[in-house]
Amino acid sequence: VNTISDSSPLGDGHCSLREAINNANINGGPIDTTGGDCALGSSGSIIFSVSGKITLGSTLPAITNNFTIDGSGQNVTVDGASSFQVMTVNFGSTLNLKNLTIAHGNTSGNGGGVNNSGTLNVTNATFANNSALSGGGGIVNTGTLNVVNSTFSGNSASAGQGGAIYSNATVN
Repeated sequence: VNTISDSSPLGDGHCSLREAINNANINGGPIDTTGGDCALGSSGSIIFSVSGKITLGSTLPAITNNFTIDGSGQNVTVDGASSFQVMTVNFGSTLNLKNLTIAHGNTSGNGGGVNNSGTLNVTNATFANNSALSGGGGIVNTGTLNVVNSTFSGNSASAGQGGAIYSNATVN
């Protein structure tokens, strides 16, 4: 990822997080959804060459494959603008989320930051000021969730079910 823009025109040389997720979901398949802006998802990792806040204009594409989003060496915040859930991890998929901040995600359902029904591994991440009407302001988990060395601050759930994390499945 080489831009903090939420999206960019195809073929402009800028790889947004949204474009990188679309390609990673393809898993190295023959279809490039970005006009050559992002490498196809065969490497298994989305890495950042820029720091900054990515303010979303809509929820990111659902995670439908197995890969890593890693902000190591940068200072990256993915911000739902207090209007959008940040991301969803689908059943059967695995997301390793490392060295990122997920902030200001918001949903009228569950999981303002992340709605996980697959496997979500969170390492050295911060979940700040995310909210959900139902449960899991930061993360709602119905799959497998592993959290290591991460911070949850200012997250809330109106129904009182886990401001930071709400889970009815495996959490380590």
